[in-house]
Amino acid sequence: MNQGIFKVDLEKWQPVIGLEVHAQLAPNLKITVLDDPRMKFTKYFESMRSRPDRAMIKLEWIRRVIKQPVKEVIQQDGRIRRWAPIEELEGRYLRVILLPDGETVHNAFFDRSYTT
Repeated sequence: MNQGIFKVDLEKWQPVIGLEVHAQLAPNLKITVLDDPRMKFTKYFESMRSRPDRAMIKLEWIRRVIKQPVKEVIQQDGRIRRWAPIEELEGRYLRVILLPDGETVHNAFFDRSYTT
C-alpha cells in the first residue's frame, strides 16, 4: 500500500463530509492533521518551542491539555494555566499557559513540580 503525507487546508476542509467519504473510499487510510491553522500562538511560544527541552512537545498534546485539563488556575494577570498528564510520556504533566482569551498558547512545558 502506498503511504504518504498529505497536507490539508483546514479552512476549506469539511470534516464530517470529508471523513465519511474517505472512510468509505479507503477504510485503511489514516488521516493525521499535522498543523492546525486554528490554533493561535504568541511570538514568545514560537521562540521557546525551538528549545531542545520544548521541541519534543507535540501540538496534539497541547490541544489535549487545552480541551481536557485535570486542573485549571486563573493567574492574576488573566492568563490561564492548564495541566494534564501525557500518557505517551509515562504520565508526565504538561502545563499549558493560555492568554486571557482562552485560545492563544503563550507557553507549554512539562511541569516537574506538579502534584495531584
